[in-house]
Amino acid sequence: LADGYDDDICFVVGADNLYGMENWINIEGILSEFKIIVLGRNGINIKEVINNCHILKKYQSSFIIFEEFKMDISSTGFRESFDQNLVNKNVFKYIIENDLYRGENDV
Repeated sequence: LADGYDDDICFVVGADNLYGMENWINIEGILSEFKIIVLGRNGINIKEVINNCHILKKYQSSFIIFEEFKMDISSTGFRESFDQNLVNKNVFKYIIENDLYRGENDV
């Protein structure tokens, strides 16, 4: 784990997912119980997006921000390509074994 972080369960999202996050089902419950790791994407000012949304701002301590994240990767890109090189081999194995990213049946 990264220095300074314990073994809490976290959600990892690209900065573009902050837009509309206030509409997620049970977003306040999610934000009150979990950390959200936000990876920089497309030059989005993450702190500005959080501060401009009442619910996100209320739970701003739930966010761990990596503004300088430079890898061009997304779950959408992985689902479309299923390229093993985009994820750790253990993550890929877990995805296969648990039948994740099932296409149109994906939940």
